[in-house]
Parts: sequence; structure tokens; C-alpha cells
Amino acid sequence: MKRIIITFLILFGVIFAGCSKKNMEHSKDQIKSTDGIEKKEGNYSKYYFIYSQVLDSYMTIDPGLNDDIKYIAIDFDTLEGVEEEKNLIKKYFEKYNLEVIDESFESLKEKGMVKEGNYIEGILLSIESIEFTSDNRAVVEGSKFRSGKGAVGFKSTIKLSNGQWKLENTDMTWIS
Repeated sequence: MKRIIITFLILFGVIFAGCSKKNMEHSKDQIKSTDGIEKKEGNYSKYYFIYSQVLDSYMTIDPGLNDDIKYIAIDFDTLEGVEEEKNLIKKYFEKYNLEVIDESFESLKEKGMVKEGNYIEGILLSIESIEFTSDNRAVVEGSKFRSGKGAVGFKSTIKLSNGQWKLENTDMTWIS
């Protein structure tokens, strides 16, 4: 009986590990450009990697702002160099199983999505500035907004290491 249980556990572990690896590979290959041609990691602009990682780090800080959100709004008007990759960034954020929209606070307000003067039912992620301090380092400032009394500002450092942009840190600079 002991052998059967051990064999079953080993078999289950091998099957589970194989499925997990296959799903990870499949999800990486699923990202396609808007013209349907697959893009490999090296063909994305540096801005795609920088903004995806920086904005994603905002989602993990002050997670209370994420409670019961209905969407993630990204203000693409403030992002330089990603016009062709907007849909890829939106697709990246679909991992949160929420609608991802291209909106600024002003456009949310115009569409009647701002409630009680200064509250939204989602999260608004935006970048205020990006400064390349060298060829392989950038400092990005941005924010995560839910309401006038529920917003956080950030400063992130991202570094090019071994040909890949990697987030070094994100620090909170202000909170309301």
C-alpha cells in the first residue's frame, strides 16, 4: 500500500510539473502584435518592458486600493514610445482578470465613471515622468489612483541587465 501511494505521488508530481511548464511556455508564446505576427522578447521596445514592470509593481503596493475594483485604467497618453504596444501592455494586465482600459482621469470623468466627485470603481495607473539616468538605467515616477483619499505616488528604478530591463525597486513617494 505504501508503494502505491508513493508511486501515485511521484506520478502526480511529474504530471503536474509537466502541465505547469507547458502552460508557462504557452502563455509566453500567446502574446502577439496587433498585426498578428508573434513578437519575441528581444523585439519589444524598451518602453514595453519598463512600463509593464513598473506599472505592475504599483498593483502590489497598497493592495487595499485594489479591493472590489471593476477595471484597470492605464493612462497611455503619458507613456512615450509605446503606441504600437498599447495592446500588448493591456494584454499583460489581463492577468488580473479585469477589464483593462486606456483612460485618463479626465476621460473617465467625461464618461461619467468618476463617482461622488473623485472616486472611481477601478484603479488608474499613470506615469508622470521617465528619466534615463544612463544607457542602462531609468527612473520612473507614477501613481495609482482610486480616489482623492486613496492614491499613492511612486518612484521606480529599472536597470538594463544582461540585455533585459529589470525592476530594481519601487518606493512610495506620497500617499493620500
